[in-house]
Amino acid sequence: MHFTFIVDKYRERARELREKARDKKEQYKEKAREKKEIYKEKARAKKDQYKQSARNAKTKVIEVQDRYKETRTYDLTCNILAGTFTASIAVMILNPVDCLKIRWQVSDRAETGNSMRRFAWQIVKKEGMWKGLARTAILTNGLSIGLATGIRMALYPHFRNALAGNGEKKTHHMMLGGLCGGAVSYWLTTPLAQAKTRIQAEAGEVGADGILISGKRAGQKPQYKNGIDFMKQELAKNGVKGLFRGAVPSVVRGALLASGQFVGYDTTKTQAKAMGYGDHPAVHVFGSFIGALIGVTMATPADFIMTRYMTAKETGRPYRGIFDCFVTESKKAGPIGLMRGWLPFFTRICPIFIMYLPAYEWIRCNVFKLGFFE
Repeated sequence: MHFTFIVDKYRERARELREKARDKKEQYKEKAREKKEIYKEKARAKKDQYKQSARNAKTKVIEVQDRYKETRTYDLTCNILAGTFTASIAVMILNPVDCLKIRWQVSDRAETGNSMRRFAWQIVKKEGMWKGLARTAILTNGLSIGLATGIRMALYPHFRNALAGNGEKKTHHMMLGGLCGGAVSYWLTTPLAQAKTRIQAEAGEVGADGILISGKRAGQKPQYKNGIDFMKQELAKNGVKGLFRGAVPSVVRGALLASGQFVGYDTTKTQAKAMGYGDHPAVHVFGSFIGALIGVTMATPADFIMTRYMTAKETGRPYRGIFDCFVTESKKAGPIGLMRGWLPFFTRICPIFIMYLPAYEWIRCNVFKLGFFE
């Protein structure tokens, strides 16, 4: 009996110890759960804090963007990007027409006659469309005209509005605004314009020995591989001044072209709005056509003189200067002769304007949220 009492006592003690261990285990579990909840709460609070910080940073970025969008810098940048992108693509598509124009202008009537169509057919027959016309200076041409277009599209409204003041814009405001914008943009891109003109002027089929067998410089080696090679050579020979050879006729040509373009395009849009048509794509296309017609007609004489003067070395015409070039060519061909190249010039410029101006309007309105060109 005494033995049974002792066993029961130990059993009771063992139960008490097990219960204490179980209680301690539950206490540890409870503390662990509490700590886990505390850690979760802290992590949640930190996550919310980070999210709030991110939202605040995003709000600040949006505020900065909104403030930037109201600045002239944003407007200029977006206009340059939209104009450069759309015009570059259009110019490269129509590069064969530009190359044909240059080769036609540097040729002599005695060599080519009066038929530009026959002249173009001879080039295609001998050299092929791609090698003879399409690929020649295509990237240099696209970059040159694209940048000039983007810059003048960005500058024109500022010049025009400055001239108009607080009053209503008039035709002479558009004309002078276009002259200023075109002059600045074409002066800045003169090196590129000269590179593409001189490369296209010497274009022709190259034989296996590396000698030109057709074109204005047949029997000689091509001087330039591409626009970069032209700039390297010109800088080495004549320095920065050489890159701006022909800047005067280039600036005059660009200013006249831009002036005619904006007079035609801006006037068409203004009249269309007054008649209740608004910014319809058909208005943009028709305005592009009118702008091309006026701009090309105004710019062709300067374009002809610019081409002759820039390519004087390649074609062997020793002009003493730009004025001497103008006088010599005027005496030789007369006033009508200065319009040589009008048709290929218009054939090239009109489709470019019709392609790039509606596309420019769309990008300006839908991508950069600036609204339509005003």
